[in-house]
Amino acid sequence: MHIKTIAFSFFIGVMVFQLNRELPSILFFLFLPLGAFIFAYCAWSRPFLIAVLGFFWAHIYALLLLTPALHQTHENQLLPITGKVIQVERQNSGYQRLIFNVDAHQNTHHCLPDKLQLTWYFGDFLISPDSRCELLVRLKRFNRYANPSGFDYEKLMFLKGINARGTIKQAQCKSSIKHGLRANLIDRFEHEYKALENFGLMLALTYGERGELSQQQWNTFKLTGTANLIAISGLHISVISVLAFLYWLN
Repeated sequence: MHIKTIAFSFFIGVMVFQLNRELPSILFFLFLPLGAFIFAYCAWSRPFLIAVLGFFWAHIYALLLLTPALHQTHENQLLPITGKVIQVERQNSGYQRLIFNVDAHQNTHHCLPDKLQLTWYFGDFLISPDSRCELLVRLKRFNRYANPSGFDYEKLMFLKGINARGTIKQAQCKSSIKHGLRANLIDRFEHEYKALENFGLMLALTYGERGELSQQQWNTFKLTGTANLIAISGLHISVISVLAFLYWLN
């Protein structure tokens, strides 16, 4: 069979899977042995069976993306978790929102998602990135709005690999002693320019760290349609820096 026929058949199977509103039943996998038998003895049916293989491949990939998910029995329950702070999204004296990576053994015992979006209201201290924490949290799944024209926040979190969110009730954290290059640069930047009026904006545009932006600044970005610049600015600055370094070497 020609390689183009194989690729096209596989692509058709993947696209057919994308048209489903819900995941098909896993009972469909019981037909795989029968498909393998037909593939071996019926050459005329092989393009169709390769399309079926593409369908199953997309199905398996979707299952891997959706698991582990927050089980219904753990929703709105107080759970102790341990792990590492990946990112601090917003932070002030009364409100902290962060992305938390749960330790692997927690997933084994409680079937929790790998990444969580957590909020701590009026916390006792400010949590820093790369900190190891023991938390008592109350979790829940994302729910999309009924309005089809509204912003799909659940989809945004899914694309980021975050399948649940929650609130922190108690926290004990240890700051990481070993800081990466980015963390060291941010610390130096904060030490030099913390007193400036637009420090939060400068930090967000330079390193993509949005924790120091005020709510008023976020509202201005949303009204002017420039919030996407903050979301991707750190990547742009990094690319420009690499290009400038390569130009300097030459």
